[in-house]
This record gives sequence, C-alpha cells and structure tokens, in this order.
Amino acid sequence: MRTKIMPAILILLSCLAGLSGTSLEIGYIVGDTNSVGEDTVLIELLQDHLSYNIDLIDDAAVDTISNLTSLYDGVIISNSVLSPYVASLKDSLIGIMTLDRYTENEFGFGTSNYLPSGHGRRLVNQRESDFLCEPFLDTIFPYQYDNQYLYYYCEIPSGALVPFSKPEFAGSDTACVILLDSGTALAGGGTASGRRTFSGIHTAPELLDWCNSRELFCRLAAWTFSDTANSVFSEYSCWACYREIEACWGEILVSTDDSATYTSDFRFGYDYGPILSFWRLPEPWRKVVAGYSCDSLRLKFPIIGLGFNETPTDSIMDIRIDAFRIIHSTKWHAPPPNDGGDPYTLDSTWVTRWDVVSGSSPVSWDTLDLRAGVDYDSLPLDTFRLQYPRDSIGDLIEYLIPGSVLDGWASDTSGNNGLVFKVTQVYDSSSNIEYGTRAPYHNTVSSPMKVEAFFSADPDDPNPPAGTRNVISTGILSHSENKSKLLSGEVNR
Repeated sequence: MRTKIMPAILILLSCLAGLSGTSLEIGYIVGDTNSVGEDTVLIELLQDHLSYNIDLIDDAAVDTISNLTSLYDGVIISNSVLSPYVASLKDSLIGIMTLDRYTENEFGFGTSNYLPSGHGRRLVNQRESDFLCEPFLDTIFPYQYDNQYLYYYCEIPSGALVPFSKPEFAGSDTACVILLDSGTALAGGGTASGRRTFSGIHTAPELLDWCNSRELFCRLAAWTFSDTANSVFSEYSCWACYREIEACWGEILVSTDDSATYTSDFRFGYDYGPILSFWRLPEPWRKVVAGYSCDSLRLKFPIIGLGFNETPTDSIMDIRIDAFRIIHSTKWHAPPPNDGGDPYTLDSTWVTRWDVVSGSSPVSWDTLDLRAGVDYDSLPLDTFRLQYPRDSIGDLIEYLIPGSVLDGWASDTSGNNGLVFKVTQVYDSSSNIEYGTRAPYHNTVSSPMKVEAFFSADPDDPNPPAGTRNVISTGILSHSENKSKLLSGEVNR
C-alpha cells in the first residue's frame, strides 16, 4: 500500500523562505504506513528542506509495485522495515538509501552488521578533517545519548566510499556510513545498479535534534539521488555544537566572583543584577560557499528553564537585552567544557563571571571588567524585550543579525567573531528572573541554542557560481588532503 504524504506545514516558514530545492519523487518505505513514528522528522526534512515529494510505501507491499523504478527518482528504507521485504529492490536502477541496520546482504554493503558499545559519543567529539566532512560539517552528532550507538556493516566492498570513520570505532573493513556508486562491486558478487547509501547514524531519527545531523542526512540523500547541485546546500548553513559555537555567560554581582560559568547553559535576564552573555563562532568561514553572500543570521535560544530569585517569587520581568558585535582587536575565548573554574590552559584569554582572566600568553585588554563595554561595539545589532510571564518555558529568544556581519566574519581570521548580549534597560524594578537556554555544549538533550545563516548568490561576484556546482562533493566525498583516497575507497578503512 502506498500513502501520499502531503507537504508538511512549514513551522519555520520564515526561516526557510528563499530556499529552493529539487522536486524529486521519493518513495519512503516503512514498516507501517499508518504508524510512521520516528521517521516523521526525516520525511518532513526531505519535504521542507530538500523540496522532495514523498510517498509512503508499506514494506510488505514493495513486491506488488512492478513499476517502482519508473515511479520514483529514489527510495529511502526506514529502520522499521523487515529486510526480506525490500530485497527485490537490489537491482533497481534508481538510488537507494537504507537506514535499516539489517540490509547489508540485501544490497551488497557487507556480509554482516555490527553494534559496538561505547562509540556513539566518540564520533560526536571528533573533529579531525580526515574523518569528518569539510567544510560544511565540522562536527557530527550521530546520537544524543550515551546509550545510543552507531550501527556498522562489516566486510564492506573494496570500492566503497567511506566519508568518515575511525579505525578504532569497530574494526577492519567496517563503516557506519557507506556509499556505493553505480557500478561498484558488491559484497557477495555483482555490481551496484544505482547509487547505494547506508547510514548507521540515522537509524534512530527522533534522537537527531541537532542541525548538523540533519544536514548530514540531507547530503547523503542528495548524493544518493544525484541531486548534489540542490541549491539548499549553498543557501543555508547552521551551527549547533560547542566545537562550532563558544558560549559563556556571567552574572554582574555586587562583589567579585571569579568562578567560570559557561556552556552548561546560556542565560539571559536578571540575577540580583543584569546577566551578561557572550557568544562567538570560531571559524565561520568553514560554512560559507564561494560566490554567495549572507542575507541574514538568525540566533535561536529556546527557553528551557526559569530561575526565580526573590521571596516571594517574582511575578514580573521586563528588560531589554541588546546584541553587540565584539570588536576584532581583542581575542575572546570561552573555556572548554569540563574545565570548571580553572584558568584556560591554551594560549588565549577567557571570560569568567566577573573578570577577563589572562592566559599563558594574554592578549592586551583595555579593561578587565566585562561590564565596561569597551571591547564590543557601542551600537547594538538587534534587541529583544524579555518579559515574564509572556516569555516562559517553551518560548524562543531570537535575534536577527544583518547578513553583512557574517560576511565580515567570513573574511576575517582573527578568531574573534561573535556577540555580547547585555541588559541595557530595566522597565520594571521587580525584575529578577533568570532564563536558561541550552548552550552548544549539550549533545545529550534537544532544543539547544542554534545559529542559522541564509545566503543568496552574490550579484556583484565577477565569477558567479555555476547553477550545477556540485557543492556536496566538498562536504562528503572529498577533502583537500584525502580526495584521491576517498574516491578510491582507501581512506579510513
């Protein structure tokens, strides 16, 4: 049985405005078309982000669709299917992407499957360019919880493309993501009739709440369906992890407090004084495509907690928080996660709740007091009026920054690209409430702070990007040092 999925309501319509994709017809095979469950997030992503038309197909009905190859430009197989039901698709000429951990034999990816222990978070925390996508996916979040692991196929074909992996993840001739191009020899004999992709990262899609994991899924799908020139890969980028975003927050108190607070939460509001927050992108240029300029930079801070700091409990919050650009003459850093209040061990400076503290080779500061404002612009880029009870748990603190700011950052190598969030006005004297939002350190929870950038082709570029530019090859299948190895299937094996 096939069920047509109507285009999902674009909850983030304003965020996606201007993005264009390719209207491919994709069959999405699930165990039960009446209970799609966790696959919903991926189906909506394919529709809303890549502009694909999706048909749901019941796995038990695959054999009854004699013209499936002519109906669809590609097929995605859910982890919910029974693998014998989809075996008949092996010789299909269209691209097939499988999330099913048991389809290694059906499609010639390998001879067996493997579920190691303890490797889910290890991939999260790796950033070596030899093993991860560059420049669009610095860091990959395969799962959000320690007890979720990567699925591997074993004894993979010698011609398989392995975009990223590490030898210690599982063992010899294994991979959690495998790409077989058309004509590649299959494990067990024969060759791939069309492109084939296995992702052991996306077998539990409901846990993939980070934009990096979702962007990876889109790139894998686009490669599988030969849609690598899809404009969405040039027109949108996201940052959502602590290796891409540094965040710190501080409370202005009545006495000095040198204990560092950072990345556990990102905070706004008042705690017996206005709270200062600090945020930066260490390497923004890694996600900017040549020939494109930024239209807007959207910062999202979902409210996940409130702290009431008076007795009786405060009933009103009414303050204004402005976002200021950090001045490039000063190098700022947030301490790395888990360093507590100890001095930052690298060659830099860092921020505590009260002071700016020097590192082993400090950069000169005009003042050690973060409150003074001399290290960031005097004029704000955007402002947000934070009010309680109007703004409460589940709401969003959001800033819209001009795209020219990111364009300036992308051409700057000082490593000092970011914003300070400062309370500039208190409208009600009883305001004394903290707002907690999840910082990029969190890779074990949903709804962290996120940065989104939207781009368009630069009309002033003397060499505009070609409409068929294969952007995805830079992100998944090649690296400046390893392109030949990746394309020959020799890397990370």
